[in-house]
Amino acid sequence: MQSKKLFVFAALLIVASMLLGACQPAAAPVEQVAEKKVLKLNMGPGDIPTLDPSLATDTSSNQIIELITVGLTRQNEVTTEVEPGLATSWTLSDDGLTYTFTLREDVPWVKYDAVSGEVVQVLDCEGNPRMVTAQDHVYGMLRTLNPETASDYAYVLAFALKGGADYNAGTLVDVATGEVIADPETFEGESAPIGPEVVAVKAVDNKTVEMTFNEAAVFNLNIAGMWVAHAMPQFQIEGDDCTEGKGNRWIETGFNVSYGPYALKEWVHDSYITLVKNPFWPGQDSVPVAKIDEITWLMLDDAPAFAEYEAGNIDIARVPQADMDRVKADPTLSAELLIAPRSVHLLLRLQHHRSVCG
Repeated sequence: MQSKKLFVFAALLIVASMLLGACQPAAAPVEQVAEKKVLKLNMGPGDIPTLDPSLATDTSSNQIIELITVGLTRQNEVTTEVEPGLATSWTLSDDGLTYTFTLREDVPWVKYDAVSGEVVQVLDCEGNPRMVTAQDHVYGMLRTLNPETASDYAYVLAFALKGGADYNAGTLVDVATGEVIADPETFEGESAPIGPEVVAVKAVDNKTVEMTFNEAAVFNLNIAGMWVAHAMPQFQIEGDDCTEGKGNRWIETGFNVSYGPYALKEWVHDSYITLVKNPFWPGQDSVPVAKIDEITWLMLDDAPAFAEYEAGNIDIARVPQADMDRVKADPTLSAELLIAPRSVHLLLRLQHHRSVCG
């Protein structure tokens, strides 16, 4: 009988301990921190000339510009079809000259904050996020065409947009009548360069851009998406009531503002440039959300860049011709070697000489 009581008592203790255990709060799950995806590349020798869309003329500059900004349209790299960029849709007038673009309204201007180590939204004078608007695109195009900007690629917008050539050339007008002066050398009245109002590009409202071209052409949509026509931050370049204008310094570390899938983290001239993922880019099929958290490009010749690759400091590098045989003979390096065609642009100037028979 005694043993039976002990058994019952022990059973009750077990049940009680199970109930008490069940009542204990569950252990907090350990938060899994995703590993940061970092890519290290080599841009090639020499500094990136500029991050200013109005002034860029080279592939290195444009590679970065296309990652931190987005045009109205975007050309698919595989199909070459024109796809939406900042514009979600567009319509074309019956005469084929005027495009009306409808823009996304959920894309803010951002910058990298070195203090917090994060990409943050740029705020306006009322403390609200500054969104990319139609006015930013119009400002960008007119800034490119402004003769004072001295943009080498302004000619693209100048020949394409109605009124663009006159504004870009600084065509003189009669101040009294506003008419173009046919012969400036003999004109005796007061003259002034023609203003940007002659260019047929305007912001209908915050989300609508209207562009009128000189001719109906299939490439007009491509021109609308070129880097020289990207949105540019007038508030950062020229300043406003709460922002000091940075002028040409707006592209530098700490001053640059952008809105694409990536933002500028650091640019050490002649050494390296680093971009970080922009968490405020909403993403779309033609311009998806970034999958790599941080990308750094070094600025090295092929030989030192390949040495960095062998040391494990960068992820991709060209193999110098002098090292090719060694790489092919190495079991590890040969397995990592990829030989593939690479597209290049060649300009050929030909002269035709006629033979004269006498």
